[in-house]
Amino acid sequence: MKNKLLSLLMAVLMLVNMLIMTGAVKKSSDTLTADISSGNIPIKMLSNDLAQITYSDEKGTLHSNAEFKPQDTGIKIVQSKSKQGYSVSVDANKQNEASEISIEIVKVNIKASTAFSLKNGARVSLYLSGKNSIESTNSESAGIQVPAGNKLTIYGSAGQNGFVKIRSGKNGAGIGGPNKTSAGQIVLESGSTEIKQWEVNSDESIYSSNGAAIGGGCYADGGDITINGGHHI
Repeated sequence: MKNKLLSLLMAVLMLVNMLIMTGAVKKSSDTLTADISSGNIPIKMLSNDLAQITYSDEKGTLHSNAEFKPQDTGIKIVQSKSKQGYSVSVDANKQNEASEISIEIVKVNIKASTAFSLKNGARVSLYLSGKNSIESTNSESAGIQVPAGNKLTIYGSAGQNGFVKIRSGKNGAGIGGPNKTSAGQIVLESGSTEIKQWEVNSDESIYSSNGAAIGGGCYADGGDITINGGHHI
């Protein structure tokens, strides 16, 4: 009986190895963990399949212009302190077929002039883990800035729904274009988003945005919006 079980186990292992070698099963990606409370996190494509990132890790060690391959490595953004003012930016550097960047945000509160932005043809998959908040304070900026020519896909992280509260500047979209700028391609696959385009502030003043919740900034077109799942208000 033991010999039969051992033979079956060996056969399964050989099959899995063959699938990995042929690409039918993808190996687990490596992860770079970046602490948003230690500084800005700029990501820039150097070529279609090579990128660089500047970040501080969980131990506070600064990594300047560290190179990585987006198809093999994802970015996890955490926040060890309550310090704000730092942002996340992804620049595809006008690479025609730039690889998609995978970013997971884990219980972060990002508040900056332009808190989270894509540009120059960037493609980002954003995974939500726990409760998160992203707020752009510049009146022209979107909460998560995805102007025309860029693509953002939002997911809840595996095994949990994931949540993000988003607030834009006065003339920007919640997710999409900044002032007078159309949105790019935005896909909501899963997870939960709460987009605040108006609310009563703590001093009882009223905040109201002229941009769309998801789409273009003030006086701009909506872009390409797809909602396949999740909970969005």
